Amino acid sequence: MAGITVWWPWHNRPQADWTLLKYSTHPDTPLSATVPGLDGWLERRGEREPDFICGIYNSGDGAAYDVEVEGGGCKAYFLQITDDGTNTKFLTPSQIAQVESTDELLLLGFKNDGADVISIRLIWTKQPTRYRRRVSLTYAIEGSIPEQPRYPVPEKREHYPTLLRWRFEHSRVGLWLHSKSHRWVWRTLDAPQAEDRPANPEDPRR
Repeated sequence: MAGITVWWPWHNRPQADWTLLKYSTHPDTPLSATVPGLDGWLERRGEREPDFICGIYNSGDGAAYDVEVEGGGCKAYFLQITDDGTNTKFLTPSQIAQVESTDELLLLGFKNDGADVISIRLIWTKQPTRYRRRVSLTYAIEGSIPEQPRYPVPEKREHYPTLLRWRFEHSRVGLWLHSKSHRWVWRTLDAPQAEDRPANPEDPRR
């Protein structure tokens, strides 16, 4: 009973989910006309008409954090619209810091030449964010993709040392051990490899 009491609230914790709606118009009407002011903004930037525009709603009961998008067979990016009462601004961030439940994101997509299958992959951080658990879901825009799981797919975790490990490696004992023996190799203390350094110190990192 104690285990169930602990597990049940964790299992039912609020999480993000997504509903994707594709914008459409009459064949004689540009797709950008579905978003007021977007056609003029694209013209000023010298960009062509998008091949698809999607509204992505967080239909879950929790927020999503550090949300980003990757395109398959296309270039895709978010579109944020802000209006200060006098001017309408269109922003194209590569990542959105937080998307609350019921919030909507706009997504523009431009097909790659010769692409038969068009898809987008949403990637975000689950709650609680301190665990840095990145997950993703893939959606088909055109064509078919392999069947996707019902739940978000965990992404490969990046290397982050624990605070206890970091403190030990930076303690007097840890620094002494690291200086006396090459067997004590820690990522938090090791210098970058030669191939990671710029050829010329004045050249910027690529």
